[in-house]
Amino acid sequence: MNRVFLLLPRLDRFDAIANDVLGMRSFFRDRGTETIIVSAGGELKSDFISPGKAAGIATSEDLLIYHYGIAWIEGDGFFQAFAGKKVLRYHNVTPAHFYAPYHPGIANACEEGRRRVIELSPQLTLAVSDFNRREILDAGWRGETVVVPPFHRVDDWALIPTSGLSFEAQLQILFVGRIVPNKNLVATITVLEGALRRLGRKANLRIVGSLHSALKNYASEVKNAIAHCKNLSVDIVGRASEDKLKAYYLSSDVLVSFSEHEGFCVPVLEAMALGTAILIGQQSALEETLGASGISFTEEAVADWLSRCRSEGMGRSNARRRYEIEFSQMAINRRMELALNKMNPALRR
Repeated sequence: MNRVFLLLPRLDRFDAIANDVLGMRSFFRDRGTETIIVSAGGELKSDFISPGKAAGIATSEDLLIYHYGIAWIEGDGFFQAFAGKKVLRYHNVTPAHFYAPYHPGIANACEEGRRRVIELSPQLTLAVSDFNRREILDAGWRGETVVVPPFHRVDDWALIPTSGLSFEAQLQILFVGRIVPNKNLVATITVLEGALRRLGRKANLRIVGSLHSALKNYASEVKNAIAHCKNLSVDIVGRASEDKLKAYYLSSDVLVSFSEHEGFCVPVLEAMALGTAILIGQQSALEETLGASGISFTEEAVADWLSRCRSEGMGRSNARRRYEIEFSQMAINRRMELALNKMNPALRR
């Protein structure tokens, strides 16, 4: 191959798909391959070119990797018209029913994304998890599929100094991610509040994520759940820089996710690396990433877990070892090298 083009709708800071693209660019550049990011927009404007400009310079000797997470007509068109070899990087598409009560437009984009992805014609699919691999096969994709976890920046966090950490008497709970329906935040807040009442304890929940401006009704539901809390204090801090996010993990007792749909969940990986205890529900991709079973999503089960999280290890050491073996930068580079070895015969077809 001559060059690698990496295609995605937007290249923004603090975005898991964007971090995967940037990490993949570094992977190929470190191996001497010119790598170009192609995007329709985003905050990191100096890092990408437009699909129109890319179409004017791409040749049949190039490789395209399409990072897919939602319907994008322009991206699909660029992919289908690309003259070189093509790879699909499947990040997962959220099922439409999560958004249908709140925003028909987003729900339609999700529905279309799930329908359109199997109409693409890559030589190879790189799924970010086995959950995603199984999902795209169930949707009707019959091509070669390889699992490579997402590139990320967590190893780089070791170089970020930490200062001013505070450790509180009250339990410190952390949620990291978009405030969207599939994350199940309304029920999470309600169950945490009920669990704390059972224990007769108080706790703080810090939500690192922003309310979506297009999901006003869902935002109202989240705010209403918070307003009814007496034992749980909730702080929505919005997006956070890497140094602040690292500090949030290190000063928290537990990262919580009772998401109803995930394709991988990078925050779980971040907590694994930094030694924060992790409380998850019984969702396949979450359990796959952590390498452990989630708990029943009930006040009783959550109360029992929270009562022990400061006195017991709660799987922290196992999670850290799993991170080093499966998800460190070195481990992902190895997985990508193995995928490339598989990719070569697939791309020659």
